[in-house]
Amino acid sequence: MPRHLVPSGHGLADIPLGQVEGKPLQSLQFFQTEDALNLDLQFQGGISLELIFRVGIQASARLLEFRNGGSRVLKNLKPKRHE
Repeated sequence: MPRHLVPSGHGLADIPLGQVEGKPLQSLQFFQTEDALNLDLQFQGGISLELIFRVGIQASARLLEFRNGGSRVLKNLKPKRHE
């Protein structure tokens, strides 16, 4: 499935849906997987449009010291944003 990414700094992505034009919507399923939210639109004629939403990644970093079989946090690190 080709990806249609939302351009950076914009809130709109245009995804052409010509193959489902004029076909009635039969069902809508919304479900969550481990890493995404999915919306599945099922149209008449065996056509389905699956929208997959992955909203960002959260990460953390910390500096650890290991001694005597244990560890302790020396510092929680915060990333700097580059714009």
